[in-house]
Amino acid sequence: MKQILYNRIIEQHGILISVYGIDNYVMWIDIDRNKLPECLVNRFTIHYSALKAASEVEEYLSGKRTLFSVIPKYVTGTNFEQKVWSTICKVPYGMQETYLYIAKKIGHPKAYRSVGNALGKNPIPIVVPCHRIIRSDEKIGGFTAGVKVKKMFLSLESKHNC
Repeated sequence: MKQILYNRIIEQHGILISVYGIDNYVMWIDIDRNKLPECLVNRFTIHYSALKAASEVEEYLSGKRTLFSVIPKYVTGTNFEQKVWSTICKVPYGMQETYLYIAKKIGHPKAYRSVGNALGKNPIPIVVPCHRIIRSDEKIGGFTAGVKVKKMFLSLESKHNC
């Protein structure tokens, strides 16, 4: 039996965000692509209704939310990637850490490039805040949805961080 996958599309700040999840679990957030990942396509029936995660993402984008209550549920990712994603969830709203810092936190101090690769595969950006991770030289680094979107998220957080 297929489970129901909830989807909600949000358009704010000139970007399109699709949020997919089941119940209180958020499973995938897609920025500006509006494409369900292949690993989910045949596993779920898509039901277009509001999801708690989508509401929380909208609140985040309007500066009204700094923490998410939804629980990330990873359907993909190696143990290393999942460890990276769990670790970046601990980086507070409005703060940034470096790829090197995350590599050290997970016990692989020389794996900072692998940390960057893991962030590029993050299925739940915003909720799992990969945009808060920057280079050691304080340059912005990459972002799956583009550096412009990463800068927008960091700017949003700096404006609303008290």
